[in-house]
Amino acid sequence: MKKTAVFKGLLLLLCLAFLAVPAGCLGGGSSSQSVGPLAANGQGQAQTAVLPPAEDWQAGESEVSALPHDEQIKLCGIAEYPVVLDGERENLLPDRALAASLNWANKSGVNWMTGVKNQGQYGTCAAFYLCGTMESVIKIKEGYASGAPDLSEWYLFYKSGGDLNKGISVDKVFSYMKNSGDVEETACPYSRIPKFSCTSTSLHKITAYQWLANNRDTIKQAIATYGPVAAVMDVYNDFFSYKSGVYTHKTGALAGGHGVIITGWDDAKGCWIAKNSWAAGWGESGYFRIAYGQCNIEKYVIYLTADTSPVIDEISPASGKAGSLVTVYGNFFGASQGKSVIKFNATACTKVSSWNPERIICTVPFGAASGKLTLRVNNATSNGLTYTVKAREAQEPENLEEEPAAPAEI
Repeated sequence: MKKTAVFKGLLLLLCLAFLAVPAGCLGGGSSSQSVGPLAANGQGQAQTAVLPPAEDWQAGESEVSALPHDEQIKLCGIAEYPVVLDGERENLLPDRALAASLNWANKSGVNWMTGVKNQGQYGTCAAFYLCGTMESVIKIKEGYASGAPDLSEWYLFYKSGGDLNKGISVDKVFSYMKNSGDVEETACPYSRIPKFSCTSTSLHKITAYQWLANNRDTIKQAIATYGPVAAVMDVYNDFFSYKSGVYTHKTGALAGGHGVIITGWDDAKGCWIAKNSWAAGWGESGYFRIAYGQCNIEKYVIYLTADTSPVIDEISPASGKAGSLVTVYGNFFGASQGKSVIKFNATACTKVSSWNPERIICTVPFGAASGKLTLRVNNATSNGLTYTVKAREAQEPENLEEEPAAPAEI
């Protein structure tokens, strides 16, 4: 009897102790204080806004998901994660309330991005995310949504010292693009990989690039101000099978670092919108959505500004007689001629049939001599390409009464 009484007493004490524990300390309990997600600085500070739960995502088959795992890992071509000090990061403070959503791939019904590309089996993502970001920034700065700047990922990757199997560091590709520049895709197409040759010396450069603070509002402000931004994210094995929805890491080990382009955000879904380089058959037509804070996507983000001095890429035909039509292809020519001047050697062209940021159709002026064709836009002079002025037949008049008709605008 005594033993039974002692046992009952101990059991009663244990029950009282259990009831005395605060509810929030036990599984399934609720605390009297609501604690939000950790802030980006990892110091345990609550976010200022309560984020909606992320929409679930769906897996699906694609060329990427069907690859052997060692081939999938090669796609994550950020060879080493950047070392960025706090003093090297810029904290952009929004000057007004940020929109609840923005997407440069569909901004008021207009797509300011260039097409989704495919890096294939190589670790070249750093070149793709930089070229894709710069192409969009160019379109936005020119105010020319229908433009199609197309930079060479293979040229940039090769010239900046990339390894097709191991990738390249972020610093190397950005430094090369700023100091040396890139050529058009047609001059060094990706289809030539792994062989390298280039048919152009016309270079496109960035004027500056800047690491951003690991802060969502700063990243949003940069996107709203400068256009899409380049970001490095951790890729886990389940990401290769992403098909749609808002991605969160659920299963699988870390495969590596991967470069993507953040094109916008959606606060209602609690996610970033991003463009990948695994072809349009992967994800949401080559794009994906990823929940805020996932996979360190906010940790290594860069915005850039592009050099928009006029660049001439091609003259067609490269020779002709005075009075004949010539088409000049390139970038940053301006939306209209305005006060811009195009010269054949030292002779200014006075008859222009068509002018847009990427193409000019004009008439070879009488008195022009063979030499460099150049363009001057907003006090900036382009590179020069050689145009050969052919001699006229003896019976040809010095002045044509009628100028040849320009081809119809498409």
